[in-house]
Amino acid sequence: GVFLRNLKSTGEVSFSGTEIGGPLSAREPR
Repeated sequence: GVFLRNLKSTGEVSFSGTEIGGPLSAREPR
């Protein structure tokens, strides 16, 4: 949850994607 917002700022969605299940990683390859 929190990782998602933090990593989104840095541009590392890989970790956030793993935390939320993966959908964010695919939607935001940034």
